[in-house]
Amino acid sequence: MSFDSDREELMWDILSQPPQERARSLEHSILTPAEREEVRRLGDVADAVWLEAQEAPPLEQDPAARLLGLVPSTEESLDHRQLTKLRRSAGVNVEDLASRLRSRGWDVEYRNVIAWESARGAAEVPPAIIEAIAQILRIPIERLVRPLPAPQDSPLQQLRQHAAFGELARRWSDLKQISIDAAERALAVRTLTTVHRGETPDLDQSVASLETLVAAMEDRAEEDRQ
Repeated sequence: MSFDSDREELMWDILSQPPQERARSLEHSILTPAEREEVRRLGDVADAVWLEAQEAPPLEQDPAARLLGLVPSTEESLDHRQLTKLRRSAGVNVEDLASRLRSRGWDVEYRNVIAWESARGAAEVPPAIIEAIAQILRIPIERLVRPLPAPQDSPLQQLRQHAAFGELARRWSDLKQISIDAAERALAVRTLTTVHRGETPDLDQSVASLETLVAAMEDRAEEDRQ
């Protein structure tokens, strides 16, 4: 979102606010109905991505669950092709495998095994179930798994980890008299909405764009004080 006019600056300032505050500001703003709808739409997208970056699924936060192998691994997953091959070699059909897993206390149905063997959801099978399958088929667990590529940070996570982002957030915090967290959110929202509007700047371009924005707003604030 550019800053060619005071009106666009107002739209972006409202967009950068937390959801409840944004709703109140929109209600009393001078924006047109179309402009308000644009802010609401972009705000919904930014809020969803922001929350996703802040929160992890509860089970993944449980160290005991990870220790017990109840959480899918980020390093390796069930190899669906090997599962089919080795199950057939062992003379075990799909229903039989599901039944044997249920007898070990796992909530597994015929459809689950079918999904694993067609690659749908294979990466979601936790290590404890893979180990149980290996025991049932009487094979080393290593024959049932394949390595996964290293996970990539989301664009928002990469932005927040950039060396210059913290200083930009501090400057924006001073400029707008808001908390650092709110400043980080405000700057991230601009980047998120830019991507959602069809532009795909890389990380350095996003940081450079934010630097230009912050510097321009600092200059404007300095002019207003004179």
